[in-house]
Parts: sequence; C-alpha cells; structure tokens
Amino acid sequence: MTQVFKMIVIGLLGLTFVACVPQPRQQAPTYYSTRQLSFPINTTPTNAKVTLDGKVVGATPLDISLSYQYASRGASVDESMQHRVRVEKNGYESYALSFSVSGKEFQRIPNPIKLKQKLAETVSITGAAGALKRITTGGPAKKVLDLSPDRQWLLIQAKEVGPGAADGSVLQKINLLNGTRVALSPRSSDNKEAMWLPDMSGFIFISDRLGTYTLAQSLGVSGEVGARFITQPALGAIRYPAVSPKGHEIAFTVINQSSNILSIADNDGTNLRMYGPGRQPDWAPSGNTIAFARQAGGSSHIFTMNPEKGTDLVQLTVSGASDRLPKWSPNGKHMAFISDRVQGNRHLFVMNNRGGAITQLTEGNFNLSSVCWGEDGYIYFSANAGGNWDVWRLKPSF
Repeated sequence: MTQVFKMIVIGLLGLTFVACVPQPRQQAPTYYSTRQLSFPINTTPTNAKVTLDGKVVGATPLDISLSYQYASRGASVDESMQHRVRVEKNGYESYALSFSVSGKEFQRIPNPIKLKQKLAETVSITGAAGALKRITTGGPAKKVLDLSPDRQWLLIQAKEVGPGAADGSVLQKINLLNGTRVALSPRSSDNKEAMWLPDMSGFIFISDRLGTYTLAQSLGVSGEVGARFITQPALGAIRYPAVSPKGHEIAFTVINQSSNILSIADNDGTNLRMYGPGRQPDWAPSGNTIAFARQAGGSSHIFTMNPEKGTDLVQLTVSGASDRLPKWSPNGKHMAFISDRVQGNRHLFVMNNRGGAITQLTEGNFNLSSVCWGEDGYIYFSANAGGNWDVWRLKPSF
C-alpha cells in the first residue's frame, strides 16, 4: 500500500522549510463470509452415536457439517476455535478428537473408525473349567511365571513403577496361603521370565544387567539376592527359559538377528545345542519330550520333539490361528496353551499330548498373556479383564 504524506511549510528566521509528515494508513475494509466444512464419519460397526461440541448430530455413517465465518484479512476467530467430535456405541470404547478448521486435525480421523469392544469386567470360563479364583487385584501389570514344587509360592513378574525404577519388570513371589509378597530382583534392571529350580534353592531367569538379556540363576530365594550368569551377551539375547524336571538342563530361545533359535544347555551353560526355529519351550514331566512354539505357514503352532537329539519333531496344532505358550500338565497327559483361534481374543485352551481334543477354558472380551500349570492341578494365567493385567487360576473339568 502507498504511504501517504502531508506537506507542512515552516518559516523560521527568514528561512523556509518543507517537512513531509507520514499519515496513518487507510485500512482496507474486512469482509466476512460464511463457509462450510464437511467431512465423513464412518465406523465399524455402524450405527454409533456422534456428538459435535456436546450436541448429538446423528449416527454413523454420516457427514459432519460445520459453518464458520471466514475473514478476508487473515483467519477469523471461528477458524481457530476448538471443536470436539465424539463417537460412542454401547459395548465399545469411545473415540474422540479435538480439532479446529485452521488446524485441520479432522483430516486424521480414520475412515472407517474401527471401534474396539470394551474389555469384560471379569474373567469368564467355559463349562470345561471350574474353581475360578483371582490371585491379584490392581496395581502394576503382572505376569504369572511358575508355581513352586511345594505348591506354596507363585513366581510372577510385575511392571516396575515409582522413583528409581528401570523400564522393565521385577520378580516377586506370592505366598498362596497368606498372600505375602516378596521382591526377588532389584528395580534397577529388567528381570523376568523366571522358573523355579526343582529343589527350590533358587530360580532361573533372564536379566539385562549385562546390557542384553542373558540367562541367570539366583543365589537364593529370600529376597533381592545376587545371581550368577549362565550365558554371556555374545551368544545373543535370551528369552523363555525352562528348567528340565531334574534341573540338569535348561531350554531357552536365542534371539539372533531377528531369528528365534530353540536351544538347550546344561545348567552351567556348557554343552550348548541349537535346534532351529522355536520359542517358549516347556519340558514334559518325563524329561523325554519338549513342547515349543514355532512359526509355520505364517502362523505360530505348537510342536514337540526329543530334546536330546532334536529328533521326532511333531506338529500338534494346525489352525490358522496363533497358538503359543504350551505348558504340560503335571501328569504329562495334557497341555495348556494360549490361542486367538476364537474371535481373535487370546484365550486358554487345553489338548491331549498328541494334539487332539482341543477344549476352550476361558471366554469373553479379554486376553491372556502368560500361563503355567501348577503341581496342585490349577492352571494359573494372567488376564486383562477389567483393564488391568492380574493373575487368576482355574481347574480343568476332567
């Protein structure tokens, strides 16, 4: 815009001066117009209630329509004003987004919005199970690991929380008679996936104290005791340790360049044998067979093999689902495992030791993350029913 000046003539002592004084700019008028914003709201499933700024505007599928004032000279107040859209349906988690016209956050709304079913408030079991009991309630997320041979202490791992806690888990034992809980590992490192030694002199676990997950054995069971390391970081990251029935050998998975290698070594780390792809091993009570999970045909399935030579490989599950975490029954006749073969939720199943008579034990909109079959005949598991990962147990009805 051209600057406007005013000429002023000043006379002083016979001299004449001419001064140019700038004048205020003439502002162009601002024009306002009404504009319309429209974007779709689609959901799976459909017929979800949609509210905009607290007012119900309809049910999906629909188009959100919003009128706003547009200013010719820069953004108007209406364009930066915050709005909130909310989508709700009974039995499903709600979806909400705050947006403004100028911010264009509405462009991030998925099409369609896939609504998630709300988690069940409690664990439900099928008619093939009974004696359901909740072992822990609330607090940090917990995974069940192993029941002691004397049937009194349950090993669990709990998410670390609070000042000084590392980004990982701590090992604890719970007394099933009185509920006493004892910490077994320091909070300054990530320690998890523990299993009792048969004589209860200690337990095997994995820890990142050496910079990567290595296999270790505790030097006691009374508290935050020390440990001796069975493997070294050069071997690769170790996961899913399982102690043989007599305690002389340990099966585990070596993660090396994204490969899961099923391995077995003596309890001091010597006599290492690697048997190809496999994870989450568990020894049969006889010690003559080992069960484990392996990828086959794009899905995880349960296999068994001879642990001495790696022979006699047998595939027990053949569904297109993800079957994992096999656990032998105390008498060796059955096997528990977790599968998402029903409606996509990870639930507890049992089968005989040849892969037949598969039976579902838990049901409902929740998931399981770990399982162990105790010497007391109960199957212990971790489930997120109610929104928190807690430990439960049940007994199969056979």
